[in-house]
Amino acid sequence: MSETLSLCMIVKDEERFIGRCLESVRDVFDDVVVVDTGSRDGTKDIAKKFGARVFLHPWKDDFSQARNVSLSKARGDWIFILDADEELYREDIPAIRQAVTKTDVDGFLVMNINTMPDGGLCKHKNVRLFRKGKVKYEGIVHNQPIVDGPVCDSSIRILHHGYNLSPEEMSKKFQRSESLLRKQVDSNPDDTYAWANLIRNHRLQQKWDEVRTDGEKVLAFPSIRLFDRQMITNDLMYAYFITGRVQEAEVLGREGLKDNPYHPDMLFILGGVMIKQERIREAISYFLRYLDVLQSGAELPGLEGLLIDSYGFQGRAWNNIGSGYLALGNTELAVIGYQNAIQREPGNSQYYKNMAGLYLQTDYPESALLVLQQAQQAGIVDAVIDSHVQRLKGTLRKTHPAGIQTSKATV
Repeated sequence: MSETLSLCMIVKDEERFIGRCLESVRDVFDDVVVVDTGSRDGTKDIAKKFGARVFLHPWKDDFSQARNVSLSKARGDWIFILDADEELYREDIPAIRQAVTKTDVDGFLVMNINTMPDGGLCKHKNVRLFRKGKVKYEGIVHNQPIVDGPVCDSSIRILHHGYNLSPEEMSKKFQRSESLLRKQVDSNPDDTYAWANLIRNHRLQQKWDEVRTDGEKVLAFPSIRLFDRQMITNDLMYAYFITGRVQEAEVLGREGLKDNPYHPDMLFILGGVMIKQERIREAISYFLRYLDVLQSGAELPGLEGLLIDSYGFQGRAWNNIGSGYLALGNTELAVIGYQNAIQREPGNSQYYKNMAGLYLQTDYPESALLVLQQAQQAGIVDAVIDSHVQRLKGTLRKTHPAGIQTSKATV
């Protein structure tokens, strides 16, 4: 490969993560640049052990400034960006090497997969791989790469651990981001991207009043980018839903889908809105649309970088579909819904309980027992499931003294 690659990072007090990060990119890059903005731990020493060139730069409350300094130190023809609390999927290394052979592209979108404290995943794409000299970062927080040239998608993925920290660590992180974002919107009140990130920060802290106040204000701006409007609409819609204002959530969600009919989060939340209003058929329809969008990978050009929180919610969607069909009296489709939920999330005990409950309601105790035993075999430790298994075994022994005859139903 004739094209050379630089990895550029900015860090501060990251000894907990940086070793794992640099291990994930071992033997990938010709040049590793680490700009340290004031570490007091062993971050710099760990980086040097991995062969990084470490530069000291004082922190000035501006991520873009530090990021641009790192770019200026790069020696490679192409630059890849990672943070210390991220790691590259090793199996995607060939995709990086293939990407930099292209002569008609100056930047590539990379999928950021964020692990969340609840076990879920939040995903979005942004430019992380680009030709040297073609990018400048802007924004003091949630800095954005401004690419001077064509950008295309890629199959490269990054795993981000920065949202899966202790409550105390997350609180400090949120407060730091909020302070910088407030500074940014104070200096430029029309910066709707900064507003969108501030509103997201409110949401992550469950500050629902602030989400509503700032979200409603910014959505009323006479000029707002579609990308920013989608971000704010999603977070405001969720705030309405979580605080019981389901009619306002429905109105806002329908408006958001006019701009982008492929937004998974809005489709999922609207499914929940319909459940709250006992509009079961509409709920099922929204959950099925949500699943179809995820399966098809549909998204509008220019909106690839939207934060999507519901990528890991397929099991929940199928469970809701199963419960919806059960409420409508269609047990056959309810079973299919619960089966799919279990297949998607075999470690979720509630899905087994729901399916067993359906079989008990329809007088199929053998099938209920089979489902609950499947949960036990999956390693689920649940006192309710264990007690129901014992009770059903006892009941079926009395009913079938020669032995328990289990149903041939598949689960």
